[in-house]
Amino acid sequence: MAVNIVKSKEELGEGLSFNIEGLKRVGSTLILHGWIIDPAMRLRSIALGRPGSSHSLELLSRLVRFERADVANAFKADASSPLTCGGFAVAFNDIPDVAHLERLAIGFVSANGNAYVETVPIVAISPEGDQLASLLGILPDMQMDAQRCERYYEPLFAAITSAQDDARLAFDQTYKDADQVKLAPAETPVLSVIIPLYGPTRFERTQIPALAALRQRDWEIILAVDDPRSLAAVRENAKRLSTMYGIDIRVLASERNLGFSGINNLASQHARADHLLFLNSDCFISDATPIHQAMAWLRGDGTGAVGFRLLYPDRTVQHDGMSIGLWSDNKAFVLNEHPRRGLPANLVQKTPLNDRACMVTAACLLIRRETFQAVGGFDLIYLRGDFEDSDLCLKLIDRGLRLGIVRTNTMFHLERQTIVSQEGGVRQKITLVNSFIYSRRWQKLLTGNLAPLELVA
Repeated sequence: MAVNIVKSKEELGEGLSFNIEGLKRVGSTLILHGWIIDPAMRLRSIALGRPGSSHSLELLSRLVRFERADVANAFKADASSPLTCGGFAVAFNDIPDVAHLERLAIGFVSANGNAYVETVPIVAISPEGDQLASLLGILPDMQMDAQRCERYYEPLFAAITSAQDDARLAFDQTYKDADQVKLAPAETPVLSVIIPLYGPTRFERTQIPALAALRQRDWEIILAVDDPRSLAAVRENAKRLSTMYGIDIRVLASERNLGFSGINNLASQHARADHLLFLNSDCFISDATPIHQAMAWLRGDGTGAVGFRLLYPDRTVQHDGMSIGLWSDNKAFVLNEHPRRGLPANLVQKTPLNDRACMVTAACLLIRRETFQAVGGFDLIYLRGDFEDSDLCLKLIDRGLRLGIVRTNTMFHLERQTIVSQEGGVRQKITLVNSFIYSRRWQKLLTGNLAPLELVA
């Protein structure tokens, strides 16, 4: 078909109209979004390329289309079908060396052969805070399906999380009780307790005294700071608390925010013990016995990791193992469920009947360092939590390793006290996209019969 280049959008004819609202760049990924009016569905091509180049990338078939009541009202158009009146968005990384480009040309071609081309500036953004909320809000409704994930959310998430790959240590110092007699260098600890810290809500001032009360001198306590803004405060707290409670406290920090997986992986690489205990900063241990029982179990053949029953402060169950659930009964979106959550702990048996719990949370998880490194640690593909721990569990199961749980009523979890509030459905969107990535990766295992957790104690 011959193409006739026209000078204005209006000359496309056939009732076509459109507007490019943004061409954004996150790393090497581009996000194009706007709206289209096409009452007769005569749009045949949307091509994007470098100005002056004959090579272009066809995007029309890759668009996510969605309702835009504001556009329909402005044009007095029928809003019942996003294909004839609505918004569009797509994320892609098909254009090489995009970081060096300032603009791209976008061409719209109608069925009559008319084509309109305009150049659009590329705006580079860092997807933090409000910027992330804005990117997720480009698709304004809460609908979620495989097409939306594949065409928009998954490429966006990949661009955000890829920055964690080259994480480097920016700070590493151990604070000791100044009054202790300085002896020869300490022996290798038997356990490294890794506590990730992010944001203003932290619990080191109460968690460190609780750990000191356990009197485990051969445990290495690591505060892994994932927020450069809070490093100075954490250092001051560690210095003061080490003297007050006679406990060594090691502070590690990354050069930038790495997320849950990234900071835990970085800390594990620098931990000194053969066993790692990943412990959320709002988790509290009142008895060291379950930890020793779990370490003894891990020394057996074919063992992978151990989780622990966690209680709310009112002594009801927060975590007693995780099972598999579905979002809106959709097999493309598997969720982690917590059987027996909210039940009084003294009424829950150590071996519940028909127990579906087959995985454990990383809020308090014990694993051998060698095993953790062998499976690649926590995966970086999940944005801001939700599935790193169950993904780790499935990696262990996939290798034929067993998962165990200690069901004593001596560990507590305040749950989500350190996660920054995210409004406007942002948290739910992140969870569902993570769920889609996780569900597709582990489809075979998740649709099989996973063995229940082994009772350690």
